[in-house]
Amino acid sequence: MLVDILLEDNPLVIIDVGASGGIDSRWSDFTCHYKTVLFEPDKAEYQRIKSNAGNNSIVLQTALLDMKKETDFHICKKQELSSVYLPNFKVINNYYNPGRFEVINKIRLTADKLDNVLKKNINVLGLILEIIQLFFKQHC
Repeated sequence: MLVDILLEDNPLVIIDVGASGGIDSRWSDFTCHYKTVLFEPDKAEYQRIKSNAGNNSIVLQTALLDMKKETDFHICKKQELSSVYLPNFKVINNYYNPGRFEVINKIRLTADKLDNVLKKNINVLGLILEIIQLFFKQHC
């Protein structure tokens, strides 16, 4: 596959913020040359993802925001929809199955900025911080 040849020496890096459910299996259909960095604040979901993660994945238990602060994390009926933000039912009610956004639990946690989290985990993350910084310099 041409994609595998192109990515062999320079793997695709996939970053998933709010990684509930884990990385989509379609990525392995696309290429075998990828690495993932998964951010998941919910402890139970983090542990599930971590136990299923392969050698090409880094899983961090954290919520990301624009600053370090204490915040509520709203656990929704459908786990993958959980968020630090409350669901906006004025909008959601216009779509199929709005009940999946029902908040069934709320936990308090500390969220942090992406660069702070990456700096704390630099031994684990290696060059990924540099890759992200380079991307933002070139595209933002």
